[in-house]
Order: sequence, then C-alpha cells, then structure tokens
Amino acid sequence: MNVSRAGVGIPMKRHTLPLLALAGAAVAFAQGGSSLLASFQTSLNSAKTLHVDYTYQKVGGIGEAYSVDLKKPDLARVDTPQFTYVADGKTLTTYTKADKTFFKKPQTKEELVGLFDTDALKTWKGFFAGVPMPARSRDLGSVERSGGTLKGVEANYSAQNTSRFYLAGDNLPRQAEFESNTQAGRDINVLNAQSVVSNGEIPGNTFNFVAPAGSKEISAEEANSGKWYTNLEEAKKAAKAGNKQIFVDFMAEWCGPCKLLAKEVFPTQEFKALGKKLVFLQIDVDRQPAVSKAYKIEAMPTQMVLNKDGGIVGSTVGYGGKQPFFDWLKPLAK
Repeated sequence: MNVSRAGVGIPMKRHTLPLLALAGAAVAFAQGGSSLLASFQTSLNSAKTLHVDYTYQKVGGIGEAYSVDLKKPDLARVDTPQFTYVADGKTLTTYTKADKTFFKKPQTKEELVGLFDTDALKTWKGFFAGVPMPARSRDLGSVERSGGTLKGVEANYSAQNTSRFYLAGDNLPRQAEFESNTQAGRDINVLNAQSVVSNGEIPGNTFNFVAPAGSKEISAEEANSGKWYTNLEEAKKAAKAGNKQIFVDFMAEWCGPCKLLAKEVFPTQEFKALGKKLVFLQIDVDRQPAVSKAYKIEAMPTQMVLNKDGGIVGSTVGYGGKQPFFDWLKPLAK
C-alpha cells in the first residue's frame, strides 16, 4: 500500500454515531418515540400525492429553491438548484442545469428512494419508504412560527445531529431545522415551505421529461465519469460496473486545507480527466464516522485510492499544492 503525507492536515476527534438502517416499505416506529413524530411519518407515508415548494438554507446564508412532486406508487419530479430528476415509473432522468445535459437509466425503487438521501430532500423520504425513528424525541408543544401556530417535535438521531419539525394540522412540516455539532461548532440549516399539499391533483404530464431547448443527452457512463459519490457502497458498485478504482476524499466542512484542495484541484480539467479511470467519492468524517473509523482516518484531508472492492491501494494525508497531489495520484490511477 502506498502511503504519503503532503502539506497541511488537521487532526480529527473521534465521534461515534449510531448507524441508521433504512427500514422497509412500512414506516418504522421505535418504542417510546414521539407520537407526534410518528403521526408526521404516517401522514407522509400514507399520502397518495405530495406537492411541496420550499427553500433550504444555512443560517446566515442565502435560501435555495426546491420543488417536489410525488405520486404513488413510483412517480416523482424533483427540482433542485443544480438538478431536475424525473421518475416516470420506468425511467429515471437526471438533468444537470449547469451544462444542460441529461441522461436516462432504468428506474428502480432503490434509485427512487435514493434521491432523498441529501440533507435538503430527506424530509420527504418517508413518502416512498419507511424511515428509522430517532434514538430520542420530544414534543415541543405549540410554537409560533412565521405568523402561525405549529406543532413542534424534536428528533435526536445522535449526540451530534438534531432535527426539529414544525407541523401544521395535517401533520406535515411547514418548517424544519437541522442542527449538526462538529469540531468547528454548531451548524444549522433551515427548511421553509411556501406550499405543502397532500392528496391533491397533480397533472399527469408533470412526470414526463421534456428536454429543455439547447440541452444534450449523454450516456450514464459519461455523466458518472465526473460524478461525486457520497456513499461508499454506491461508489464500489460504480467502480465494479466501470472496472475502475475509487478516489476518496476524506474531508470536513470546518477543514481549511480540505477547502483549498477542493478549490484548487477538483475543478481542473487535469483532475476531471482522471474520471476515465477513477470513481470519485467524498466522505464527510462528521457525517459518516463509521466509514472514517473503518479506514482509520486521523487527520483531514486524507485522500485514498481504493480498488473496486474497497481495499486501500494508496493514501496521502494533508494538502501541499496541486503538483504534489497529482504526483501522488496519477501513478495510482490505473
């Protein structure tokens, strides 16, 4: 195994988070969990359709607009600032707004549910699949929010991650807060819904993808050549499918050298060209401590090249500039 150290790296403290396994198609309820939180998940899971317009932002940041249309059993249209996803029951289409490209692939339940694994979309995941209940939860009572009275409930998924949902009479959230505690301090993101409608009429053509003017269809392989994964198992699947190795960037949001690496290296054509040989994977050590522990991560940034089964081919710690980075990576990108 090739191991090196380059430039500046920041040591990490060990955090331990419980692993949350996705439940089955029915909503899972933990004994002693909040009845209000259970009612939220039941209302979401039992709805036949759902339409939501909302913004999502970090406290102190600028809100970004999202729109979600869902219909049982397997139809979805999700608009984010970067992408549009359309699932018509047979095909899942992903449109990238920045470069006006789209690709299609066969739709599966796993792919559909996976759309909602990001922080900005996870609130609505329970529409299509059961979600795990938190380790602890408590009702917050009636809360005045945005000029109205909502029912508050707090969910503690770990010592580092807390979610608060503010529900209307239909037991669906109009606001939510997601708090994470890291070495850099407290980080809070806020969801503000402008419209939430369950069991309403959604026009059938909502779930038909119409290519925008000037857009170009590319293959899934072309799209994935520059794609960043955030899930190790998904990256391994992509590596096996493409007969590639995996480049892993172990990072943290509070890590200065990590941000410098991301700014100076990852946007370059020299790095993107390596997507022909490598699957790109980024692991936030605060959000995925189990993966970090498995690979014995002690400081950030740590970069690794893994084989398609997840075995370590080479690693380096810290960031000392573009040239030393490429001098380390290129010989390993086979």
